[in-house]
Amino acid sequence: MDIMEEYRKAGEKHGHLCPGLAIGVRAASIAIEKLEISDLNNGCNFCMPECEGCFIDGIKSVLNVSQEQGTLIQHTTGTPVFNFYNLANGKSVRLRIRARDLTDKEKAIREILTLAPEEVFDEEPVELDLPL
Repeated sequence: MDIMEEYRKAGEKHGHLCPGLAIGVRAASIAIEKLEISDLNNGCNFCMPECEGCFIDGIKSVLNVSQEQGTLIQHTTGTPVFNFYNLANGKSVRLRIRARDLTDKEKAIREILTLAPEEVFDEEPVELDLPL
């Protein structure tokens, strides 16, 4: 996956480029890798963000999830956390944004998109308890 191309495409849909969008794009791309997602159109990929903002459009663009499909459910706690699930294989990951200086927006965007995942997010276990 070309992260810069995904970010550019997300920006076209979102209307502008910003650190929040970069965070969402990066979180979704990490989720694809960690959850071994091979099909973005099978309806088995699910996200439950715990915060609002531009992040959501980045996730929607990369992971192909939406509230209309029922594959993105906002559970707003105000915590900068994204919970991702692959219902096809049962894998899940919880990504918490690590604090960073956003004063220089261009630098922040570049770092968010290129640093090692563990420098951008803390990874935590998470389970989804659904009656399937």
